Amino acid sequence: MGARVCIKAPNHVLDADWGFADAQPQQGQHHVKGIQTLPRNISFALTTDQFINRTKTVTRRTGWKFLKPGDVLMGCKKCMGIKPGEKIERLGLIRVVAARRERLNQITDDDVVKEGFPNMSRQEFIKFFIDEMKPKYGVL
Repeated sequence: MGARVCIKAPNHVLDADWGFADAQPQQGQHHVKGIQTLPRNISFALTTDQFINRTKTVTRRTGWKFLKPGDVLMGCKKCMGIKPGEKIERLGLIRVVAARRERLNQITDDDVVKEGFPNMSRQEFIKFFIDEMKPKYGVL
């Protein structure tokens, strides 16, 4: 089952399809000076249950303009603000299948459901996104 990762860039959202279980880093994909590194972490702190239940098939973020098909990411419960001694809770690997940027106001009611919020309207989701992500460049 594929999913879409929508990564927000200034004034646009980067939208990327991704899949769950079979994600494995491609040989040579994550190398630093010839050393294999771990996949980049991506937080699902606000949608952990949706990620685990696989009801979340779309996500929108600020930044992440570098994301491209084939990238493997590690979904985590929380990635930033980790206190000393606290460990990152890994939720699972995902592989980016496709990526694109789109304006947040282009989100559809169907996309809101795919975000994991079936009881939220399009307008409610846009407000939620702006309130939680506090984008400095605006998103509409």
